[in-house]
Amino acid sequence: MKKISSNIASVIKIITLAGVIILANGCDSSSSENKDSTDPGSPPPLVIPLGEEVSGVTLAGPISGKKAYKLDNNINLPNCWSDSANWTGSELYYGISRASFTKLAAGQGLVTDAACLLPRVQVNDDYFDIYKAKVINGVWQINYQNIDGINTEAGVSVSGSTMSYTIYEPSGNWDIYLTQQISDNVWDTPVAFEQNSACPEDNPQIYANGSKIIFESSRLDGAGGSCDADPENKSLWFSKLTGSTWSTPVLIPGDPNVGTKNTQPWIDEANGYLYWTADKECACIRRIKWVNDAPVGNFETVLTPAIETLSQGTADGKIVFVGEYSHSDEYAFFACAQAAERGDGSDPDLLDGKWDIDLGLCVIPRK
Repeated sequence: MKKISSNIASVIKIITLAGVIILANGCDSSSSENKDSTDPGSPPPLVIPLGEEVSGVTLAGPISGKKAYKLDNNINLPNCWSDSANWTGSELYYGISRASFTKLAAGQGLVTDAACLLPRVQVNDDYFDIYKAKVINGVWQINYQNIDGINTEAGVSVSGSTMSYTIYEPSGNWDIYLTQQISDNVWDTPVAFEQNSACPEDNPQIYANGSKIIFESSRLDGAGGSCDADPENKSLWFSKLTGSTWSTPVLIPGDPNVGTKNTQPWIDEANGYLYWTADKECACIRRIKWVNDAPVGNFETVLTPAIETLSQGTADGKIVFVGEYSHSDEYAFFACAQAAERGDGSDPDLLDGKWDIDLGLCVIPRK
């Protein structure tokens, strides 16, 4: 990725972070599945409540020609930081924090935004807890997942009854944990992923019914015996479960690890693709065919933000950062950061003294 400015480049590393009933404000009937609703044997079409349409993001590949929308304020709570989207086709897992993304991007560290009203009291409001949202009869039902109760966690993915996620230690030595679902919104005691290392690990994507995992790490070898001197440099690693043992991680070859920072993997199992965020190449989301646990062929860029408009001074209202993509036949979800011009270039609480960045979740109706 072309270096825009020191502050903007630093934001690229930040974007990887990641029982209450809340009613939706409405929905857009144009996003319904193209199914025969008169068939008594078919379920009603899933209709996701949409917020405002967003601009500044270029869509290609499987989402070419579609439109992107911010999810409404029931998911993107006002003045809060929503992140770590993982869509299963019927349920949306994500994290919420009171930390101000704008002040973090501006170099102010983790500063709580008092205007953010969380669904519940969290262990540490500056960090993240995991929630699950599901649309029932056109209404978002949102539940706290009570994974841990002690630590701050996000970077979540779910496969079958298995959840993988990241615990963010203040020391920066982030680790992956796994847990099994006991019942709806109830999870077993988490266990550490046995291939964690002394290097930061993040954004685990578990798939194949909980038997395979791709994650990002700053390790330089499979065993994690040495780490990159810059912990923000990340590569994508693969491991699989045999019996009760996870294999030594293998560096994914080829395009998914071109450059010094590749993050936020997601596997489209239905169509055989690996998606990831190419942070320092383009700050965009790419995909490549995934066959027999390896990439095949050439990559395709599917989602590109208007990051260059920050330095051009034309970013107001545009999506300038993206990440954490996942989709089903009907909808695609991703984390999206929308810029708003609030300063003249001299405000220390704004990105580059000028931009307020609202980081939340966006959706793309695919039908």
